Amino acid sequence: MLKRTDTPLIFAAVAISATIFVQILVAPFQYASVESGNREPEKVSASGAEQEIAYYTYLLAFFTAALVVVSAFQIYFLRRADETARITAEAAKESADALPLIERAYIYAKVEMSGPMVRSVLGHQIIHFRIRFTNHGRTPATVVRMRRYAIVLPIPPTELPGEEQEGAPLPDGMVIGANESEEFGGINFAKIPDFVPTDRVFCCGMIVYRDVLGKERTTGFCWEALWHSDSTTTAIAQSPLNYTG
Repeated sequence: MLKRTDTPLIFAAVAISATIFVQILVAPFQYASVESGNREPEKVSASGAEQEIAYYTYLLAFFTAALVVVSAFQIYFLRRADETARITAEAAKESADALPLIERAYIYAKVEMSGPMVRSVLGHQIIHFRIRFTNHGRTPATVVRMRRYAIVLPIPPTELPGEEQEGAPLPDGMVIGANESEEFGGINFAKIPDFVPTDRVFCCGMIVYRDVLGKERTTGFCWEALWHSDSTTTAIAQSPLNYTG
């Protein structure tokens, strides 16, 4: 692309070319008039023909040089246009590649306790985990399958129980709309009487969903139940089971 600082150079080049062109046009006639005054009449005709040939030769050389200059400018601008087209095409491709990531569904899970612990007739303390799935994306997501567990471990789990099981497929009608939340059932945990203080209760699992592009994606979650003196709550655990794909 030409800059403003290039404009004086272009005018200078055009002015020089015009001056040379005028000199080439005038020079043969000046030379012919001088020679014709010093020669005999019968020789002027032959000399004039030679001057015309020389004149047209000069013109041919000039226009050939001008054609070379114009061709050089054309090549330069064609290369610039090709580079601009390439950059535009790459930008359009990057924009098209990024569009699915912007418009796709993003599902995250949040685990909460549904009310306080209750004691069963066998003396077990029952905890009910409520799992809420929220779609933070711009398009709906169809739930394909899910897994959820309540387990007791001294440290956060790094894998789901029964990893070889993918979970039962769900009907296609289970959909989470854009910016909407759904609960597909919770899970109960029985706190047995010999529960020791070092034991920790985790609710973990995964959900597989299909976006509008037909691609299956997975979100994992792992939350921990926390007991306080007068209440119970949950917090996300430091576990690799928390991910989204």
